[in-house]
Amino acid sequence: MRLFIGIAPPKDIKNYLFKIQNNLKDNTLVKMRLEGKTQLHLTLKFLGEIPEEDIGLIKKELREIKYFPFKINLSNIGTFASGGTLTVLWIGLKPKGEIIELQKQIDQATLKYGSIKLENPHITIGRIKSVKNKKKFLDKINNFKTEDLNFIVDEFCLYKSKLTKDGARYEILERYLLK
Repeated sequence: MRLFIGIAPPKDIKNYLFKIQNNLKDNTLVKMRLEGKTQLHLTLKFLGEIPEEDIGLIKKELREIKYFPFKINLSNIGTFASGGTLTVLWIGLKPKGEIIELQKQIDQATLKYGSIKLENPHITIGRIKSVKNKKKFLDKINNFKTEDLNFIVDEFCLYKSKLTKDGARYEILERYLLK
């Protein structure tokens, strides 16, 4: 089973991200597959293909994590590129400190399944297929002002990820409360 650990933003944040997606989608500039509103999340650690018999152990280890709720803010919008080709449209999260500390604990609890490189916390909002006018698209992103919205992270989740022809579909297997 393909698994990852992440944070699901609350409904109001997902609604706002959906508005951003629609404001930035411009078929004259870019061809992009937007992440579905229910699919929006912050990945803390991707575990990959995990044998069924290991899932109970992973759940047990994640239940042992002790961390406190914290507030994060939506930040800037950016892109990832591979070989100069834009591939992902994302929105950043800040401050990074609490997210990275939670990631470290999750990473330690699941080291058997590899270690992660701590990176810029973000929520992927679109997968870029092709760009017709890179300069105009990047200008549009750089000039886009996000609202100063925040939310309390009071849980993280173990997700199952199923690949389909329309992209990955996620299902929450278990939630872990922060207290």
